[in-house]
Amino acid sequence: DRLVHSIGSWIISDKIKEYVVVDWSSNPPIYDDPRLAHLITHPKLKVVRVEDEKYFVAPSLSLNVAWTNVTQELVLRIDADIMLTNDSILDIAASIKDGDFITGDLVPHHQFFGFCIIPLSAYHAVNGYNEYYNGWGFEDLDLYKRVELLGLRKIQLQDPTKYMYHIPHGNDLRVANYSDEYSDIENTCINNSLVVECGRRYKYTTLVEYKNYKIIRRLKMDGNEYEHANV
Repeated sequence: DRLVHSIGSWIISDKIKEYVVVDWSSNPPIYDDPRLAHLITHPKLKVVRVEDEKYFVAPSLSLNVAWTNVTQELVLRIDADIMLTNDSILDIAASIKDGDFITGDLVPHHQFFGFCIIPLSAYHAVNGYNEYYNGWGFEDLDLYKRVELLGLRKIQLQDPTKYMYHIPHGNDLRVANYSDEYSDIENTCINNSLVVECGRRYKYTTLVEYKNYKIIRRLKMDGNEYEHANV
């Protein structure tokens, strides 16, 4: 349900050129979920499905899948629980100067800290999100630090609630698809903070090794027929 509201709020904006969604072995698959039927055929939407994963391990992996399937140079990253309420944020994105990038603020709006607007070229230059992290937390801080070390200036978006709405939910939903090993947010945050402290955030990391993924595009053919185009 969160995904329905989130996609629907962003994809209708004329200022959005494409919308990439990662389907991490969901059941049913996103492109077969009747709740998304009215959205899945939208020409802006690209669904990248990762097959045969029993658990969700870390945001870094799915984020790297998403970013490596983006075709636009300026990328706005959001979570599935973020709705667009004021698309002037997209005007702010379009006005970014060369050498700048935008992030959410950690205090008092921690729900938006993962939000960022970063050039795709900068993402590739730092080799993406750090996959040393397991479970929830810190992968966004890590990326921002490495992009800054690349020479870009970080600009924090003041009061992101002027532009976006966070669909409220508890931590139980946040970690619902993690294995027991990584379902305790407090413990994973402690462990991931140690990754930060040991300096790994300053090193380039390896992009995700895809086990099996396919890009699903719904193409309108004749009448109401649709076809999967798999790559």
